[in-house]
Amino acid sequence: MSIIMPAFNSVATISESIQSVINQTFRNWELIIVDDHSQDNTVQIIEDYTSKDQRIQLISLPKNRGLSNARNTGIKNSKGKYLSFLDADDLWHASKLEAQLALHTQNPTYRISHTNYDLLVEGKIRSRYRGQIFDYFYSKSGELYPQILYKNNIAILSVMVDRALVIDSNGFDSGLWAFEDQDLWIKIAQQKNQFGYLNEKLCYYRINPKGMSSNLGKYRRAYKFFLNKYEHELLSNQKLLDAQGVYLNYFGLQFYKRGEFHLAFLYLLKAWRKQRFSILKILFGGYLFLSLIKMYFGQNRTNNSW
Repeated sequence: MSIIMPAFNSVATISESIQSVINQTFRNWELIIVDDHSQDNTVQIIEDYTSKDQRIQLISLPKNRGLSNARNTGIKNSKGKYLSFLDADDLWHASKLEAQLALHTQNPTYRISHTNYDLLVEGKIRSRYRGQIFDYFYSKSGELYPQILYKNNIAILSVMVDRALVIDSNGFDSGLWAFEDQDLWIKIAQQKNQFGYLNEKLCYYRINPKGMSSNLGKYRRAYKFFLNKYEHELLSNQKLLDAQGVYLNYFGLQFYKRGEFHLAFLYLLKAWRKQRFSILKILFGGYLFLSLIKMYFGQNRTNNSW
């Protein structure tokens, strides 16, 4: 079992992430940490662990080349049959590897699997209630193509995958600076591989307010670039409108959570017009209605203040 951990200026969180690997009940693993030319004391922290545990190794890159390159470097230097991925700010439950390996043993046709997960917000575990409600309407196991083209409900920190399958799929696309994980799942799903799923919350994804997801401008540009890459596949599978709907709904909800109700209303309205009728459309329609109400009353309060 090889665990790939890319790191960049991760001094505040990497010790906790490494410790969550050390705490695994399954013990036969190697942890390959690829430092992407950090400018803080990340390397010194990693070296402290490598000096104490021979299962942990450090690869220091001479130049910062991004997340995909760091993961690919780790993959090339790995030796395990299976790969798992853990970023330097995320955490695992102690039984994560053991439970997932048992799933693969019981289901030998699975060459890739993933699990449920929770959020880590300011050091506290938070359930992602809204996300789980929306995910309910999408498949998580079996053959996921073409759904994976437009809906990624596979968290990379929860994945366990046959190393040979990743190598045969050419790893992560270093030309993508976002959605590189979904891109790899697409390549794997296109080969008609069965995805396994454990509905156990075995991972904790840290919400970083300074991360890319909080920079909606860059995130929107990255998503549009990703959609353009797979436009032919989306059109041939008649899923382009679905993909656009997922994109618009996602950003509509992000603007709603930030209290930017005018933008939330515009995005959710565009999504409403593109999506076919479904229960999911009704749920997002609720946020569309709330955005309109809050936008209206917000304007009234502003006008009355004058």
